Amino acid sequence: MLQYLLDNFKSVDEALADLAGERYSITSTPTESIEIKLHLFLHDVTGASAIVEFIDGKIKVTRSPEIPVLTNDTYAKSLEHLKLYNGFGGELAIPGGIESSDRFVRGVYYWKNLPVPADMTQAINYGFAATQLLTVPSGFTHGGTQWTIVTDIDNKQIYFRTANNPTIASIDLNKLSASARASSDIDLLRTDMVGDVSNMFDKINAFKSAHMAQPDLGLNLAPGQSLGIASVPNLRDIGGYKTRDGAVVRRGLVYRASQLNPISPDDLKKIALLGLVADYDLRTAQERNASPDESLPGVQNVWLNVLADEKQSVAARIEELLHNPKEANVVLGGGKAKAMSAQVYRELISLPSAKKAYRQLFVSLGKPDQLPALFHCTAGKDRTGWAAAALLTLIGVPKDKVMEDYLRSNEYILPAYQTTINAFVAAGGKRAIPMDVLSVKAEYLDVA
Repeated sequence: MLQYLLDNFKSVDEALADLAGERYSITSTPTESIEIKLHLFLHDVTGASAIVEFIDGKIKVTRSPEIPVLTNDTYAKSLEHLKLYNGFGGELAIPGGIESSDRFVRGVYYWKNLPVPADMTQAINYGFAATQLLTVPSGFTHGGTQWTIVTDIDNKQIYFRTANNPTIASIDLNKLSASARASSDIDLLRTDMVGDVSNMFDKINAFKSAHMAQPDLGLNLAPGQSLGIASVPNLRDIGGYKTRDGAVVRRGLVYRASQLNPISPDDLKKIALLGLVADYDLRTAQERNASPDESLPGVQNVWLNVLADEKQSVAARIEELLHNPKEANVVLGGGKAKAMSAQVYRELISLPSAKKAYRQLFVSLGKPDQLPALFHCTAGKDRTGWAAAALLTLIGVPKDKVMEDYLRSNEYILPAYQTTINAFVAAGGKRAIPMDVLSVKAEYLDVA
C-alpha cells in the first residue's frame, strides 16, 4: 500500500483523494497470535500530513494531526493513554517501557520538549536522539527495531542507521532518476554502509501485491461478478465458488477478461493493483494486431493462439462482420451464426492448437510463481469462457455454478455491444446474428 501511494501520487491530498470513497478493503491476518496493524504517516513538501489507519478493514484518516507521533496502537487509543501522564493531563511519570503506548508517550514528550534546532545538522541529530529512545532492543519478544530513519523532505535527503550498523548513512534522492526510484532498492541491513550510499541501489522487478491493497476488485463481490472496471467490463475473478467437497476457490489468483484494449488510465491503475505476473492472450494474430494488449508494467504477456489451426475463424471475424451487415447476413444469417458459434466450441476441444494452448495455460496456472494471472480473448466469453469453465470443473466446482459463471458474460458483454447491435440492425443486419455471436448460450458450452 505504501509503495502504491508513493509511486502514484505527488501529494498527501492526491493520496487521500484516491483512498476516499471506501473503494479499499484491507485486512490483516493474525500471525503467531499477533494481529498485524497497518497504518501510514504521510508527509509532503508542502507541509501537509495525514495519519492513515486501517481498522476493521476500513480506512480512518486524521489530517494534519495536532500531535505528529505514531506508534503501533491506533492513534485514538494512543491519545487516550497519553492523558494519564504528567504534562498531558495525568499524574503518572513518563514511562520507560517498550510497549507501543509507552513509546508513544515518550515520543510526544520529546517532540514537545526538544529545543528548536539551529540548523539541519542539529535537526537530524535531534531526530536520531529522540528515535533512539523509542526503539526496542533486539532480543525482546517479536524482535526489536531494525532501523531508524530521519528524512529531510525539503532537500530530499534520507538519513538512516540500522540495528546491525549504528553509523549514520544517507541517500540523496536528487541523485536518483524517477525510474531508478521506482525500480531499485537497497538492503538497509547491510553492514558496509556509511555516508552517502545513493550509488548502492540494485535494480528490482516492479513491486507486486495482489492482496495488500485493492479497490473492491473481487474480494468482496459475489462469485463471478464483474470487478466493475469500465474499460474491461468482463474482467472477473474466478475465485469465490464453493467446490463439491466444501472448499472455496481462492480469490485474487486467477482472472478472466475481455480484451485489454482500450483501457483508460484510471482503469490501468486499478488493474495494476491486481498484482498480475502474467497475461495470457488467447486471441488470433489478426485480433492481436488490430487491438494489442495495453502495456501492463512488469506483467509477462504470453500469446496462446487457441484458434491457430482453424481455417476460417468466425470468432476472430466477429468485429469485422458486425460492421458489414450485408456480408454478415450472407455468412451468418438463417441460423448459421448459432451453428457456427457451436462449431467454434467443438473446435476448442478438438483443434491441435486449442489443445496445446489450453494445456500450456492450465499448467502455467498451476505454478505459484506465475500467479496472479489473467487470461482473455476478445469478448472474454468463448475461448475465455470455455477455459474458465474447464478450470472450475477441474477444481471441483459443481456444474450448475460453472454454467452460472459462464452465462454471466451476457450481463457484461451485451450492454457493452448495444450501440454496435443497434447500428448493425439499423444498417439492415438481422438482430439474431449479433445476439447469437455476441452472447453465450448453455447449448454452446454443452457441446464442448
